[in-house]
Amino acid sequence: DFSDEKPLSWSHFTAEGDVEFKAVLFVPPKAPHDLYESYYNNKSNLKLYVRRVFISDEFDELLPKYLNFLK
Repeated sequence: DFSDEKPLSWSHFTAEGDVEFKAVLFVPPKAPHDLYESYYNNKSNLKLYVRRVFISDEFDELLPKYLNFLK
């Protein structure tokens, strides 16, 4: 978990269409120590919040596995 460290980068974006949402993606300052060892076992670190209420973290098919370090 990199919650105490400043992110290397982040991106704010808005998507509009059938569903509209705003999002922020964080790139942690360094890769996790087990990035390659647990490649197939790791699930996505993405979490969905709506108005600061946690909704879901089931987004395994949204991002390819090689981007599992994004939060």
